Amino acid sequence: MSSFMQRQFVPYAILCRLGGCFYIQNFRKPLENAEVTWKTLYTVYSALIVSFFFAFEMSSIIKISFVFRDLSRAFTASLMLLLRCMLCLKILVNTATMATGSSRLLEFFEKSSTYETISGFSPASRGVRGLWRHRWSFFCRSLVVLGVISTYVMLTMYFTVSLMKLLPANLRFLGIPSGVLFGVNYILYDALPYMVLRSCSAVLVDYLQAQLKSFESCCKSRSARCDRQLPRQLEVIRYNLGVIRDLKDSFNAIWHVPLAAMSAGLILLVCVVWYAIFYEGLFAPQITLSASYCLYSSFAFIDMACVSQALTDEAQKLKNVTKIAFTFEVTDGYTQQLRYLHETIDPDDMCLSGGGFFRLNKSLLVSMAGTMITYTVIISQTSDGLTNNATPTN
Repeated sequence: MSSFMQRQFVPYAILCRLGGCFYIQNFRKPLENAEVTWKTLYTVYSALIVSFFFAFEMSSIIKISFVFRDLSRAFTASLMLLLRCMLCLKILVNTATMATGSSRLLEFFEKSSTYETISGFSPASRGVRGLWRHRWSFFCRSLVVLGVISTYVMLTMYFTVSLMKLLPANLRFLGIPSGVLFGVNYILYDALPYMVLRSCSAVLVDYLQAQLKSFESCCKSRSARCDRQLPRQLEVIRYNLGVIRDLKDSFNAIWHVPLAAMSAGLILLVCVVWYAIFYEGLFAPQITLSASYCLYSSFAFIDMACVSQALTDEAQKLKNVTKIAFTFEVTDGYTQQLRYLHETIDPDDMCLSGGGFFRLNKSLLVSMAGTMITYTVIISQTSDGLTNNATPTN
């Protein structure tokens, strides 16, 4: 029987499998049958798709001067070229991470399945109150979906037109299907960190909520249980929290580099797009596409930050509950286990991190917003007028 973690990720696994970037065989079956194998036809299929994608990207970057020939400012064109190179590098990091981290990703799903079996985890049903409680998350995901759709439509049009120019006249009928394929793969490869981290982190939040409910039920039933069972129940909760933290660390260790690249790339993306809109206008084709991609990337990063913050918040709730737990007329063993549980919980350590450079939470969004404003002003002051009017000195 598949675990809840596995079931939540299966739709993304199917998309990645079709896109040639998911190397775990038989993932939709019980994990005992899943494996990472490379000597298969799927590896050839994956290599062909990824190779064609990056070959097209490199050819586009080489001919970038022709792509941006309608831009009136050379500095804007150079910034857009830099942005295109950064996005290509970011996608390269994502696909390489998915390939090299496949074995560890499978191990993560196996550990989560073992945890659900041992702890007796069952996902809570979400009623109307549950949907209202998660309204912000639903709103963010809706914005991400809208951003993906708009970006995909414009990417497909851009790739189709570019391929029409590259293909000979007798092969131009391949431009539309190839453009559709390249558009899907571009969005898919770019969104790999978001799909994996967001999906797995949301399930970890459910794990923490289940432990909070277990602690609350343990405190309420202290009069109906013998004293020996209460410390044992607290010890089980403490052990489960340690397993949850290890699960978070294991898949965070796989994706910390793409997460850091996603953060740095978003800062550059927002700065360049705002500069280009200010000096070139929003309705230049390349700038409209970049602006749509900027919105989608921003919403995706905000959604990830909110889910990562939810990990910290749930751990903090459990830590706060242990502070006010009833300790009158209880055994020393219960008090000791309660103290151990309280000292073990580290809310800040539960959120995702970007390679040790930052913690992914809401406070990071504020810092990044300030950085974006600062660098946008700096780039805006470095205008083409200053560059063109500058005279070399002897």
